[in-house]
This record gives sequence, structure tokens and C-alpha cells, in this order.
Amino acid sequence: MGVTTSLAWMILGATIPLSGTVVDGDGRPIAGASVWLGDTNATRSGPETIATAGTDEQGRFRLERPDDLAGRGAAWSPTLWAYHPGRRLGFIEFKRHIPGADEPVRLELGPPAST
Repeated sequence: MGVTTSLAWMILGATIPLSGTVVDGDGRPIAGASVWLGDTNATRSGPETIATAGTDEQGRFRLERPDDLAGRGAAWSPTLWAYHPGRRLGFIEFKRHIPGADEPVRLELGPPAST
């Protein structure tokens, strides 16, 4: 067990990895993107960041999420976000199913928006 995994387990309890890739519109990996799992409906005090990670040279990421996320209620849906400077923000909202350790996700970041 790595230091990050051990620390997450001590603070959060049991965790499950959430992994995947961040790509551009042509499917090319985006290195150096920031990835975070959050709850935008967490509390009246604001959104909750649950876990964070960055992408490697192949656009891959892995973060540790609490294994009890599914038990937070039917109205709760965590969202996975990704950002890289010069790109649009990408996200996936997990309404009914939170991916397991063997279910990688793919986040696509579009080109910069014109304003």
C-alpha cells in the first residue's frame, strides 16, 4: 500500500480507486490535467472536494474515493471534473452508478471557448 493510499485509508476509511484517461476531442491524451471528484450539492457552505489527482504523460489518472459514496442517498450524485489550461472543463456526473475499480472512465476536454 502506497503512502497516499495509506493516508487516504486512515482519513477516509476504506477506499476504492477511480481511474481513467483525459483526452482531447481527437482522443489524444492530455498530460498534466487536474482531475477531482466532487459533490456540488454537499452542504449549504459549498461544494465538497472528495478526491484529487493529476494525469500522467498518457493522460491517465487514478484517485482514491471512499467506498461508501453509493450509500449517501438517491439524490446525491458525485461529479468527476477535469481541467487543463487552454481547454474547456470536462465533467461526468454519476447519477446512479459510481464506477468500480475495474471500470475506467474517459473525460474529454474540448478546445478553448471563444468569447
